[in-house]
Amino acid sequence: MHFGAEFMKQKFYQNSPTADLELASLLTRPRSCYMQDLSKGEKFTEESYGSVERVYVVCGEDLGMPKEFQYWMIENYGATTDVMLIPNADHSAMTSTPEEVVKCLLEAAGKYA
Repeated sequence: MHFGAEFMKQKFYQNSPTADLELASLLTRPRSCYMQDLSKGEKFTEESYGSVERVYVVCGEDLGMPKEFQYWMIENYGATTDVMLIPNADHSAMTSTPEEVVKCLLEAAGKYA
């Protein structure tokens, strides 16, 4: 799967600076839809991966993975310790709302490190 620049602009980077969209367009590579990759990967164990606290940051304006779908994933794939919301983040929160991402990371580090 490979997304074109216009799709990325409308669905993933609508709140991000244009320069970040242009850079992302140069760096994207075709990928699968993950299910085939996941079935071939190593299995996680409760002793290792299961012992790590997990925090999910919901991107409130993600048009590629709408907020409702993100909450569905949290509910159905579980084991999330904490959920934080950045209301105005697009799919690429680190470019659309970098200060808010840092706040979430610092809060999570303070709680779980």
